[in-house]
Amino acid sequence: MARQCNALGEGVIVQRLKDLKENRRSTEKRIMEMNIQPTLKEATPGNLGYALPYTQLQAILEMISLLDGITPGVDGPDTLLYGPEIKWYSSRTELKNNLETLKYNNLYCAGDGVGITRGIVQAAQCGIIIANNIMEKEGLC
Repeated sequence: MARQCNALGEGVIVQRLKDLKENRRSTEKRIMEMNIQPTLKEATPGNLGYALPYTQLQAILEMISLLDGITPGVDGPDTLLYGPEIKWYSSRTELKNNLETLKYNNLYCAGDGVGITRGIVQAAQCGIIIANNIMEKEGLC
């Protein structure tokens, strides 16, 4: 299995269902010891708990349990789950102090997806900064 991911963490994580339920990351060794092998060879063994919110993981586990009633074996320890590894907070847009991009005039970036905040309060403050700047540019204040 290839284990290549770039610095932003782009790629696919593979995890054994047993490891997910035990809240531990899957390792290449654990996956190689299974009766089945991943079909997506470039997937990286890991822990989906770091990539997905808790409530989503619990819903997935509940769904798998229900599916096991229809298709026995789906809830087996060697079932493989794939998921994305997304680390958007690692990338950051180059901005002026007023949150306007350096590259494009009148294009502003705000919120927790731009790499400058990680919460709703900070994201809201970004909106206020941008609104004030636009109002100044338009001569409205």
